[in-house]
Amino acid sequence: MEPADYTGRLLGGRYVIGALLGVGGFGGVYAGQHSVTERDVAIKLLWPDFAQAPDFRKRFVRECRLAARVGSEYVVDVLDAGFDEHLGQPFLVMERLRGENLGERLIRKGRFSAEQTSFYLGCAAAALERTHQKHVVHGDLKPGNLFLTTRPGGTPIVKVLDFGVAKLVGPTGLANSSHSMGTPLFMAPEQLRGGASSAAADIYALGQVAYSMLVGGEYFRAEQQACGSVVELVERLQGGVREKAGTRAALRGVELPQAFDDWFAGMTALDPGLRPSDSRCAILELAELLGVDPPRPLAPLRTEAALAVSWDEEERSQSRGEPVQPISEETARVTVELPDDGTALSPANARRTRQ
Repeated sequence: MEPADYTGRLLGGRYVIGALLGVGGFGGVYAGQHSVTERDVAIKLLWPDFAQAPDFRKRFVRECRLAARVGSEYVVDVLDAGFDEHLGQPFLVMERLRGENLGERLIRKGRFSAEQTSFYLGCAAAALERTHQKHVVHGDLKPGNLFLTTRPGGTPIVKVLDFGVAKLVGPTGLANSSHSMGTPLFMAPEQLRGGASSAAADIYALGQVAYSMLVGGEYFRAEQQACGSVVELVERLQGGVREKAGTRAALRGVELPQAFDDWFAGMTALDPGLRPSDSRCAILELAELLGVDPPRPLAPLRTEAALAVSWDEEERSQSRGEPVQPISEETARVTVELPDDGTALSPANARRTRQ
């Protein structure tokens, strides 16, 4: 479907729509600016055909509410939402981020280091922790929905995007899912079968993202290439992970720590009840087996502290929209805060909290 050209249109009486930034299956994200404050924003709109379909409009409104409900520095900030009568469109207004998503970074530069993987997934785990506390299941966690950007001071951060597949879970911890609309390579088997989703589906996806970052490609890439259709691929993936992560990584010339096999097997267990129940603890354990410090967003500190994080100057400059300077890697300073309850988590007790 051809993206609609809304350039220059006034949306909701207060936002001027700019250039198209990105497209998805059901809509697009446009640059925008508040007509009074001149604040730069990102505006999500449905494609016209979908905007007229009641089911898609209802889903879009749900996304607005769930994304706003979470409230975390590791989740893209929702600023506004509404319905434009002239365009016949519901719209979602978010903070404008500068940088690139993790999927784009993988294509551009290949696999991540252990330190980068730990840090970026630490951000994602912090986002999921908050999301699950609010009884929300994201449902479509993947590299393309993890955005690498910087805080105003220039320190790195990852923000989770796109709650279009997210669902509110009930007292059982399950969300009814009659339609699976996520991305097959990162979706849990129970999602692919059209069953109820839970926080365990996000844990599964987090494990798959970790593999992709460390190896430079998806675990199920061979299946994707071999299957003749999406239907065939989905049927194959419903059986879950069958081969050790290290075995597959070796075929790509990548050597993973032996302990990663067990960690990945736990994260992607066919039975959701056998997966770790806590994203924070899971990533702390990953950091330990990779032989790196606990990721800064999850650091068990009782006071604010400046912590050194290796950060690629090219990425930092690109995120700020500045020209890249030919200098060596530098150390960025990151300020982190203790969780509200003061809980100190260590990689050791992370293992004990797994189900």
